Amino acid sequence: MQANTQQDMALALSHHQGGRLAQAADIYQRILRHDPHHPDALHLLGVIAHQTGRFEEAETLMAQAVAKKPDFAEAWNNRGLVLQALGRWDQAMASFSQAITIRHGFAEPFNNMGNGFKMMGQWDKALAHYQQALVFRPTFAEVFNNMGLVLQLLGRVDEAASAFEQALSITPGFSDAWNGLGTVLHGRGQRSAAASCYRRALEANPGNLDAIANLGHIAGDEKRFEEAEGCFRRVLQHFPNHVSAHQGLADTLRQQGRREEAISGYRKLLTLTPDSMETLANLGHLYLEQGTLDAAESCYRQGLIRNPADPGMLSNLGAVLEKRGDWESAITLFRQALSYQPDHRDALLNLGHTLHRRDRPMEAMAQYQCLLHHDPDNPQGWCSLGTVLESLGRLEEALSALDRALHFRADYPEALLNRGNVLQSLGRLDEALADYHQAVRMQPDFATAIYNESLIHLKRGNFDIGWSQFEWRWRAEGFRAFGLPHPLWDQSDVSGRTILLHCEQGHGDSIQFLRFAPWLKRRGARVIVLCPEALGTLFRGVADIDQVEWWPHLLPACDFRIPLMSLPAMLPISEDDFGTPVPYLYADPIKHRSFSDHLGVGKKVGLVWRGDATHQNDHNRSMDPVWLQPLLDMTPWRFILLQKDASPQDLSVFADRPQVLDCSPLLKDFSDTAAIVAQLDLVITVDTAVAHLAGAMGRRVWVLLPQVADWRWLLDRDDSPWYPTMRLFRQTSRGDWAGVLSRVRKSLDSLTSG
Repeated sequence: MQANTQQDMALALSHHQGGRLAQAADIYQRILRHDPHHPDALHLLGVIAHQTGRFEEAETLMAQAVAKKPDFAEAWNNRGLVLQALGRWDQAMASFSQAITIRHGFAEPFNNMGNGFKMMGQWDKALAHYQQALVFRPTFAEVFNNMGLVLQLLGRVDEAASAFEQALSITPGFSDAWNGLGTVLHGRGQRSAAASCYRRALEANPGNLDAIANLGHIAGDEKRFEEAEGCFRRVLQHFPNHVSAHQGLADTLRQQGRREEAISGYRKLLTLTPDSMETLANLGHLYLEQGTLDAAESCYRQGLIRNPADPGMLSNLGAVLEKRGDWESAITLFRQALSYQPDHRDALLNLGHTLHRRDRPMEAMAQYQCLLHHDPDNPQGWCSLGTVLESLGRLEEALSALDRALHFRADYPEALLNRGNVLQSLGRLDEALADYHQAVRMQPDFATAIYNESLIHLKRGNFDIGWSQFEWRWRAEGFRAFGLPHPLWDQSDVSGRTILLHCEQGHGDSIQFLRFAPWLKRRGARVIVLCPEALGTLFRGVADIDQVEWWPHLLPACDFRIPLMSLPAMLPISEDDFGTPVPYLYADPIKHRSFSDHLGVGKKVGLVWRGDATHQNDHNRSMDPVWLQPLLDMTPWRFILLQKDASPQDLSVFADRPQVLDCSPLLKDFSDTAAIVAQLDLVITVDTAVAHLAGAMGRRVWVLLPQVADWRWLLDRDDSPWYPTMRLFRQTSRGDWAGVLSRVRKSLDSLTSG
């Protein structure tokens, strides 16, 4: 009988080692029918149960084996592996210890205990046990591989690389060690060498899913997104819960702009790693980009429940509140994040951006400088610093900062956009256009860059391409699309149709582009204009407009809508058509008479020196009224102040001057301004809505422009195709209002004598 049992065990082991587990199990069970307490059969049948995922059954069999044979070191060791699989860590470690006690110099349980400590995050203890295993078995390749993994977790990457190389010197076909060495090289940025290691791993074991996933990560890093996605999906087909593959797939989908799929991917990943702060942050970022602020906030608050002091989550939550307009709460959160980590990049950037938007540029600049102090090569820091310097008018410094940003990151569309803006402000239009082109080549849907290109083309009089690109404004940063329910005009026949023209941007823009409304009327359309209340009464006096309404009081019914400034792109209009309708705005006769006595007799000049303070270029186009003083002693002129909301400091410039009359208290809307402008001999103004009003009324108007003026005033000319009665006075150098006013005074003197 004993001979038969030995023969059966030999046959079973042959099947077992050959991977024929069912045949081996049948023989082990046959042995146990004859000898229910056979320790080797119990142990090896338990090994098969472990191999096939039946962990409870495996533990029962191995417990019986060691009960029958208490000095069975291999069974104690394998029982420890089963207990690890069941998550019974303390019992597993005790089982490994028992194996070590029984057999001195038994390397395997030291390795397994090391793995247990690694799983529990006790990495130093793990290393100590691996080192002990190598004392007993110096050529234990698996231990060197495991040491490499732990050394990576400890950040000791050079030692990790040596450990993986040692494993490979012992076993050159060790797939996991090739994969581990690849991850070290990948982390160093040596992508080509890393990919070679991953491929060696797959040569040794084509089913190494970690290596396939890692090749996917390299493909993603190199923007070979289709290849990356293929790798990750291949892994997930075989192992649906592979965390690294889910992470890589979600990241790849996000980088391709496939937001909904990426959100689904991160949500799946969160079910596998519910405590992952990185996944919560990535999911929150996608919701934030999508504008789903409640969902983004939920992600970040979940992260803060896990770690209330996490600076990244605090900064991200601040970004949500900033989007909601809760500026002060956002600033508080950014500062809280920085209290935990003073050099946190995103918190410094977010705080700087928020302070800049709140018109606190010096405080914003301090955040960017702090970031660059900690990280001098940070391209975002240099880009943001350049933007705030531009807003302060420090253009050469801004240009230098943006050059630095692009030095550290050449493929940086936002920095190219911002440098193009600075170059445009410096009048270096060819260079600006080149930067916008390059930004769009990198990011073909970069609406802000395309829109900014349009402004250069329009300024140069290249109207066909200019108007076409101008339509990208609705997708550009800082523009708000109108949430009107009416369909956009499809350029079909308008005869018998009702067309709603809705104003956009500033009052001056609306006045300027209203000239094109009669084109629709002449082709049989019924024309409705929807405008701000300040323009409503004035626009109701235009003969070719059937109805004027202002928001938010009424939203009229119509067949189609057209944004007012889109008309040139939709209509067959050339530069010759710009000035033909002038005048197209008129003063109300009743208001004209009511203001006549107040204005009195004599030659009168209207003055405006500031535009809308919220306009992004107001610091260039507005002037201190002190520059107007050289005009005020010129006779026989009387000067009529048309400046709305003038500060007491500004008005003090005109104090004790009887020839100056402040009419601003009379100006309730633009129809009031028109009634006064109609009675003036001349209007002198900076680039404001009053300039457009006077021009649209056909009144003589002189516009004072900065050296780099708005696109509509074109280049190198002192007249305007938009307004035949307009004359332009341009700065010859940046900020030179003195030179402008000197020429204005001479021209006014000539007008007086003429």
